[in-house]
Amino acid sequence: MANQKQPHFVLIPFMAQGHMIPSVDLGRMLARRGVIITIFTTPVNAKRFDSVLAQAVGTGLPIHVIQIDFPAAENGLPEGCECFDMLTSVESTLKFFAACKMLQPSVEQKLKELKPSPSCILADMNHTWANQVAEKFGIPRLIFQGFCCLTLLCKHNLSKFKELDDIISDSEYFTVPDMPHQIELTKAQTAGLDRPLVPQWKDLHKEIEEAENGSLGVVVNTFEELEPDFIAWYRKATGEQNVHHIRRCGACAAKEMVTLPSFYVSVKKDDWGKG
Repeated sequence: MANQKQPHFVLIPFMAQGHMIPSVDLGRMLARRGVIITIFTTPVNAKRFDSVLAQAVGTGLPIHVIQIDFPAAENGLPEGCECFDMLTSVESTLKFFAACKMLQPSVEQKLKELKPSPSCILADMNHTWANQVAEKFGIPRLIFQGFCCLTLLCKHNLSKFKELDDIISDSEYFTVPDMPHQIELTKAQTAGLDRPLVPQWKDLHKEIEEAENGSLGVVVNTFEELEPDFIAWYRKATGEQNVHHIRRCGACAAKEMVTLPSFYVSVKKDDWGKG
């Protein structure tokens, strides 16, 4: 049996290649540093990463995969439609997000059975229900963001940029405020930043923002050498007094500064371990 003091991270990736791939990479990275990793996903998505994870497990990494059934048919999707790249319309994306929310009871049931008990839930930004799960079980929850810090800083600043409403033309360039370097965009290019990429995603967009505010912190798909200025400015913009890097992976201590290769992690330092 694994040592109870050994960190145990539960990863719940969003079922899309651009989210699954970096999430699995992060899981392998953490496992190489002695963290027990349990990945929750659906059968179709598990199959896509069979060879990669089998190779990792074969080297002795403590990675486990728990498959949970995806309620595709219950939400009007074809059986086996379990990944975002299988969707064909905006309407089907809404059904997909609805099906994702129905994963919560299955995840909760499996969490009850996990040994050792998880020390952290790292769930994708789109799994907004993970906050409820983390609160129910008293487990710290981090959000995985597929964006880089440049994008997140743009998104943060545009949400406060009221002058954007005065720009009529979708092709007129404007300078994004409060950036370490000059970034120019058109209003058309801000879709997905200041507003949902698809109008029908408005409610989800709001839920994601609320979930991020209610989580312990954010794991960003980037690395320090790529965008040091944007990481520093994003940290400052989101409240430097409440944000820490994590530099020694698996320490589970927010007061230690840790940088994971290829990932940037910000944690609200006063909240870790409250659960």
